[in-house]
Amino acid sequence: MSALREPEPARILVVDDDEPFRRMVGRFLLEAGFDVVQAGDFTAALAIVEGGDPLDLVLTDLRLTPGTPHGFSVARTCQLRRPEIKVVFMTGGDPHGFALFKPEDIVLQKPFKAVRLVELVRTMLGLAPH
Repeated sequence: MSALREPEPARILVVDDDEPFRRMVGRFLLEAGFDVVQAGDFTAALAIVEGGDPLDLVLTDLRLTPGTPHGFSVARTCQLRRPEIKVVFMTGGDPHGFALFKPEDIVLQKPFKAVRLVELVRTMLGLAPH
């Protein structure tokens, strides 16, 4: 008789150029039982996506370092390469000022509480609430 295995935890890519904030978000998600990888910019995020490892959701800041591709570029490129990946945008600014949003885009307004982040991620991934 074989033992039932627990499902692998969902893998989330957190993209934010603010390292302390990115680490805090990563910690919130790790404590909630998710597998987390982190990137500080578009290039690092793209390398993770193209690496082929399982990836369920990208959580990206809208405004990355000036002069570099922004969160929309991260999200759309990830979705083009791997359409099954879900995306949540984070911003501390006014998200309505961005004309690039699609009606189905999800935006998490900074600052946010850990419980709000985890609830949103679980909902996006179709997981039962805790």
